[in-house]
Amino acid sequence: MFMNHVKYFSLPFSLLTAPTIALTTALAVFFTAAVFAATEAEISVASAISQEESILDLDQFRSAEAVYADVSHPETIDKDVTWERSDNVAPLFSPAYLNGGTYSEGWDFVFDFDDGTIISAQIVVSNFGSGNHRMLVLVKLTEPSGREVTLKNGRGRSDWFKHEDEFDYQIAQHHFWKDGDTFYFRFSHPSGDINLVAESITEPLNLGVVWSGAKAGYQYVNIFAPRMMVSGQYRIKDEDSGIVQAYQTLGHGVGHGLRHITSSAMGEASRAWLRAFASGSSSNNELSPIIDMRQLKNGRTKANVRLLDAKGSVIDDLSFETESSLLEDSRADCCSVIALNAAGTGNLDGTISLDKQVQKFDVVDELKPFERFFVRMFKTPISARFRLSYDLTYTANGTSVHLIGQGLADLMTLK
Repeated sequence: MFMNHVKYFSLPFSLLTAPTIALTTALAVFFTAAVFAATEAEISVASAISQEESILDLDQFRSAEAVYADVSHPETIDKDVTWERSDNVAPLFSPAYLNGGTYSEGWDFVFDFDDGTIISAQIVVSNFGSGNHRMLVLVKLTEPSGREVTLKNGRGRSDWFKHEDEFDYQIAQHHFWKDGDTFYFRFSHPSGDINLVAESITEPLNLGVVWSGAKAGYQYVNIFAPRMMVSGQYRIKDEDSGIVQAYQTLGHGVGHGLRHITSSAMGEASRAWLRAFASGSSSNNELSPIIDMRQLKNGRTKANVRLLDAKGSVIDDLSFETESSLLEDSRADCCSVIALNAAGTGNLDGTISLDKQVQKFDVVDELKPFERFFVRMFKTPISARFRLSYDLTYTANGTSVHLIGQGLADLMTLK
């Protein structure tokens, strides 16, 4: 798979996206580890949805599947046209198909359910490995008890399919697509099955090119769904015994969706990157933060907070200073407190606390021994997700609003 180990030089995904909220799989995961990692320093929000709001009905998923079963999907209608940055507007739901050996791109979804279940789904396309434009899908489901199920598959370009609709993909036994503002996910693997229906309820937040570096390297980020509400079901399967548990219904959930493209190695863009988003309601049920912090290669830290109102509109874009080594410090592993003193149109003061680590992903652990031998020669990304709490005061035009809430934080560091 990795015949050319030079391609490992960058190892990125998604852990967060870049200087401005550049808002989490395997080498391609490296962008996963680079949306856990590269491009991202960003943070998306999913918040303030009242308990009275209706939960998406799983019948939507079942009826959609019935329709899709009867539809003929031409296998590769997309012509793999490479996007050029000079074209300005990047493709939102089609791959950019860049040519660089360390490029990676993809879509990142994170969902937080009322019962404490967390599901993250990362879909990555990259040139890591022996061929170009390989796709990797990494899905992690973590139960409140801490039990975790991982569903992952990777395929070369000839073995994954993009259908004619703007977001309609199949790889291995996974199928994910969208219809209007509603996304459908059918993840199937020997370790389990996860079916989700997620609806975007806010306007996209296009961050654009959030980092530009030497040799025309750049990262592009679009939080195409700052807030989503989601419902679904899952079942766990035992690969050894063949025992399949009954489906469990997931209750009300909130989440976000993020698009990222990075043309170069993750380590070029940042040494650490934190994104955080609200998944609970603030005290006044009106404002919620999207937090983005990135430690750059030169040691400087860029940090931003975007405040969203109840409709998902950005009411203020604030920046702040923080300890340059904080994100790489061992204190960030758990229970660290980050002080905020951010300025924009108004001012935001208070603290953000990483209270409990709930997911961790080391891309190298997902590789075969032969692959690990080469990859360990380079810095590789590790992604960790935390339960987050925040206590903030926003002051603008002589009026102060106290914001108290919970959420999730995603931290990428290099190993």
